[in-house]
Formats: sequence, structure tokens, C-alpha cells
Amino acid sequence: MENQIQTQNQQLTVNQQKLSTAIAKVGNCSEITFAKKALDFKKIRDFDLSISENKIYVQDGFRLLFTKIPNLLGIKEAIHELNKNDIKNMIMIKYSMLSLEEIDYAFKLDRWSGDPVQHFQLFNAEYVSRVLERYKNWLQKTRFNNNLPIVKSVKKRELTSEEKETIVVTGVLNFFDEFKENRHIPPGRFYAYDYLFEKKLLPPHTPEFKEKIRRSAIKHLSKSETPDRKKRKDLKAALKEIQSGNKNQSRLKLKCKELVLKYYFNSLIARNRELLDELSQN
Repeated sequence: MENQIQTQNQQLTVNQQKLSTAIAKVGNCSEITFAKKALDFKKIRDFDLSISENKIYVQDGFRLLFTKIPNLLGIKEAIHELNKNDIKNMIMIKYSMLSLEEIDYAFKLDRWSGDPVQHFQLFNAEYVSRVLERYKNWLQKTRFNNNLPIVKSVKKRELTSEEKETIVVTGVLNFFDEFKENRHIPPGRFYAYDYLFEKKLLPPHTPEFKEKIRRSAIKHLSKSETPDRKKRKDLKAALKEIQSGNKNQSRLKLKCKELVLKYYFNSLIARNRELLDELSQN
């Protein structure tokens, strides 16, 4: 049988020989390693068959599998063209989520299982379907038992500095539009302060201005009320820390940023100025 396989392999095209080598290489992987690698194999459905090169590659793959697999199974008669076409059509419709490598590995698993699907010297769509269904069940079980991923992770592209700038500017502009509607600075928007401070658009932070804002922030915090007991306790502790002279207390710093943003935004509204215009002139 080995001589028969060797003779037929010599008749393969160069592309088929390359494909044969690639399939044989991954076919030597352990079961867990193969289950991991399966996500990286190009699935049959992902080939654009309108492109001649892709169509030839898939056709060569089928020819290779139709030569290799029946020989290893010990099927004596040549596969009828009718069966070949039926199997190809079935794979393209029902099993195109698999790769050529997986189809080859599926038959290897079945041959080595100790309880292979009986082919009765018939290599037809019914037999192939049973083997591929076994493979799909095996793959699902192997991934589950070994906590393997079931989808290929997509590596995120690092944003350019220009793209990051655009995202921040868009967020700040939207924030200003919201402020014009409700005059409110919600939590999580203090990045706007950092950005506008960096662009030197906020009022000059003179010692006098900073002290004025700090005193106002302490006053606002002192008057804050909340029905939440834990929040009241945290606020009381923060005020005690502030009164002890800690000017960098986190709650105080956030309240100061909030008041500066309100001061700046209200000044733009009073002057009928748009933040976009301010940024454009910066």
C-alpha cells in the first residue's frame, strides 16, 4: 500500500505537494495542540472562489484528500466521480466551516480511535459526513475539557496619537453641548478639565484663583447631602482630612475641577462662544 501511495504522490502537482507537506506537518500535532491551532487554519468558506488562485488551491486540496484518505483506509476501488462531486458539494454546503487541515485530521482521529466509522469499501458522502460529525463533537469536547478558546482573538490595532486626540476632542465637545442643556458636570468627565488645562484654555490658575476655587469647593462639599449612610461617612472623613490641611484630598481635587469647568463653560455661554471655536484658535 505504501508503494501505491508513493506512486500517486509523485503524480501530484507542485501545489498539491506543498499542501500535502503543510497538512502532514499540522497532522503530527497532539490532539490538544491541534485543537488550539484549528482556530488559525483558513476555513473553506473563507476562500473567495471567484479568484482563480483560491479555486485551484481548494480543488488541489480536495484532490489530495481524495487520494490520501481512501488509501490509508484501505479502500480498494477508485472513487467514482459522482461520489467525489457529491462529497465536495456536501463539504461546501454543510462543512465549509472546516479547513482542509481539519478534514484530514478528522479522518486520522477516526482511524486511530479504535472504533472507526465503518466504510464498507464505500467512500461516499454518507461515510464522510459521519466522520466529520465525529470530528466536530471531538473538537467541541476537547476545547471544553481543556478550557480552550472557541473563537480567534482579534489583535486590536494601537490608535495613533491623532486618533486618540480626535476621540478626546469629540468627547469634550459633546460634553460641552450636554452642559449647555443641563448645567451639570457628571462623574467621569473630568478628563475634559485635564485636556482643556493642557491646551491652556482654562482661566489662569493663579494662587488667588486656586484659593478661591478651593474655598468654594470646601463650601460645596460641606453642604452636600446624601441619603446613603456609607457616602455620608466617606464625605465626613474627607472633610475632616481637608480641614486638617490636606489640599490634595481626592474628593476636594475633583470638586475643584468640577467648579473650574463650570466657570469656564458658563463664561463661554455668557459670551456666546462655542468651544469648537476656542479649540480651533488654540
